[in-house]
Amino acid sequence: FRRTSQIGFNYLGQLQTEADGAFRAFPALASPGAVPELLHPEFQSDNPLDLLVFVDEADVLHLGAYFSPKVLRSEWVTGLLDSWAALLAAQAKERLDVSEDALTRIMDISDCRQEDIERITAPDACHEPMLYQYLAGDRSVYAQQIVFHFQGRIDDFLLLGAWKDVLARHESLRSLFPMPYDGEFHRLILRQARTSAAYHDLSHLPETRGAETMNALLDAARRSGFDLNTGPLLDVQLFRLGSERFTFSWSCHHLLMDGWCIGILLRELFTLHDSRQRGVAANLP
Repeated sequence: FRRTSQIGFNYLGQLQTEADGAFRAFPALASPGAVPELLHPEFQSDNPLDLLVFVDEADVLHLGAYFSPKVLRSEWVTGLLDSWAALLAAQAKERLDVSEDALTRIMDISDCRQEDIERITAPDACHEPMLYQYLAGDRSVYAQQIVFHFQGRIDDFLLLGAWKDVLARHESLRSLFPMPYDGEFHRLILRQARTSAAYHDLSHLPETRGAETMNALLDAARRSGFDLNTGPLLDVQLFRLGSERFTFSWSCHHLLMDGWCIGILLRELFTLHDSRQRGVAANLP
């Protein structure tokens, strides 16, 4: 593996590119050619080609590239981006034709009824390596746990209710990946998320004992692994450690989310918590 990388890839998630028409985020400004003075004419990246991808507030996907014209011709890079965009557009139009037999098998192995199903699609290309690893039999592969420690006043059960609202907003969090035939995965999007949520009030315990109990429960959740057929692929735990100390954790399969999602989900969670507390609709896109 002692090779110099040829292509760098940077996915920045969803970004706001404009606010009242007076501000544009750096990635929008830094698109190739937008600001000619941004880089010195003699600048050369570590990679001959750096790709930049992000989604704006209108859910438009932006593909950009940074390169040195001394190394790559602009016509070639433009052609590459055009081909990439065409391939993505073609994949977005694809629909999975699910046979009656496959549907029956999916409902059986996923323990669901047809009315529970929002739709069934093919897994995304980014899912395929993780699904391949799942075939090896280790259910802990690509399991991830994220733990947040907070201090302040919250209503525990309003927060858990707000989490249900978050789940309803994102189909990725309501997804399972059943395999009706050997090596053939489908993405099953349920109308209602199949997830578990546990509440632990440890505030009556001494601080050290409370931390030990919480860590043991977190460790058990991290080790449990996931069944892609039935789920749940997302487990949430809320720990009350004191009058204004709490820990919120989710354990999930990497198929559902990546690191870029964390800030978005947390922002939505507390916005929905506050809106429930005030009895008003949340102002979310």
